Amino acid sequence: IGTGACLRTFAEHTNLVRAVGFSACGRFVLSGSFDKTLRLWDVATGQCLRVFEGHADIIHSVCLSWDRRWALSASNDKTFRVWDVASGRCVRAFQDHFERVLSVAVTGDGGWALSASGDKMLRLWHLTTGQCAQVLSGHTGVVTSLAISADGRWAVSGSHDRTLRVWEIEWDYDFPA
Repeated sequence: IGTGACLRTFAEHTNLVRAVGFSACGRFVLSGSFDKTLRLWDVATGQCLRVFEGHADIIHSVCLSWDRRWALSASNDKTFRVWDVASGRCVRAFQDHFERVLSVAVTGDGGWALSASGDKMLRLWHLTTGQCAQVLSGHTGVVTSLAISADGRWAVSGSHDRTLRVWEIEWDYDFPA
């Protein structure tokens, strides 16, 4: 950032890149593309370390869990998926949204994810059980982006309705392990 010089170019996707995210440590980048794949990159070498395949449509959003165990992706195929970074295998596809899933975020502990969709809803998911714990509604337009605070207490969403909404996340769920 200090010099503004481009240090590395990652060029293995076969269609436009829609989403990117850094790992918490800054050593890795995850990208998602209209080519329906995610790619994990080593920032220092520029090497593609893993390709994740399985979405049936374009990818809008990606993120890595803090411990780099999980990669998450949101897609036009009305799913968001959780991938095992070590194996590249999709471990769960969440399919309860009625429209394309446009954004996904994961909590700091890696146990929960929040997804946002064209159905104007946000959904809070327990990643181990796959259960939807909470549906957040109130936007009158497509929800295109979201983020979860570092402490996991708050979420913020952005929408085509020209608003940002801040949500307090409830954590009193008792799911079986």
